[in-house]
Amino acid sequence: MIHAYDKAYLGIARTSLGRAFDYAAHCENMDLSQFCRLFLSTGIASKFERGDARTIAGQSGVELARSVLASTIGDGAVMARYTASRSPEYWAGWALAHYQWSKALPFATVLEGVPITSIVSMYPAYHEMDLEHFVARMDELMGANTPASRLKKYRTSAGLSQSQLAALSGVPVRSIQQYEQGQKRVNRASFETVLRLAQAVGAPDPRALLDV
Repeated sequence: MIHAYDKAYLGIARTSLGRAFDYAAHCENMDLSQFCRLFLSTGIASKFERGDARTIAGQSGVELARSVLASTIGDGAVMARYTASRSPEYWAGWALAHYQWSKALPFATVLEGVPITSIVSMYPAYHEMDLEHFVARMDELMGANTPASRLKKYRTSAGLSQSQLAALSGVPVRSIQQYEQGQKRVNRASFETVLRLAQAVGAPDPRALLDV
């Protein structure tokens, strides 16, 4: 499976984003949805999701948060303080970093499918579970909240799993996952790839799989 960046950075990346979320919520008293919008709009999220070492490992979580909030807090940043246990906001950032790494999806895609408020609300049920339970639940929510691609609609109508489609078409299952999740666009695939997928799912024309 393809991940967003080398696993060696994952532990520090989860801690960094967790502390950034915790700092924004509890030290700067900022709405976490607003913080996420800044995280995305400043371009820091795109560096983080690519595994930029200076972003995920070259600074603390507090420094990451202050970089995101630079235009709003100015020089008046407050001192960081940590609770004895993880806050729901800390856990949400920590778990979000893990999910983004595991799926190699842009943060914008993840947060559009599952808003940060929904992730925070998962804390009571999931914070003591193995992270794979959280990942599985996120997959369910992403699938329910993200408009299905045309490829997915044809595949499910044909009664095929992603693995079965991969076997029939010769297209790697990871590519099929990326097309269906919007990480890669079918429109940019080679004609041969689209043709093989179309034949496998019974589409009347390869162009029927192209997303508009």
